[in-house]
Amino acid sequence: MEHDLEELIKQVELIVQQSGDSKNFDAEQWIKIWIQRSVPALGGKRPVDYMNTQEGMVLISNLLAMMKVSSYG
Repeated sequence: MEHDLEELIKQVELIVQQSGDSKNFDAEQWIKIWIQRSVPALGGKRPVDYMNTQEGMVLISNLLAMMKVSSYG
């Protein structure tokens, strides 16, 4: 799971960098908090509850990617 967490952190760092406002943003801290919170897009479940399978990690990664798209829209 540690490797998976590192991949999510990298993904969030890239999203924030591409937004043009990455100053003072701690991607590691943000993702560690976010994965523990209930997410409506997951039916109220926490992202961490999906991180034990490859399919779950793809779902979480896709959800983060959708956040990127919606932040530009």
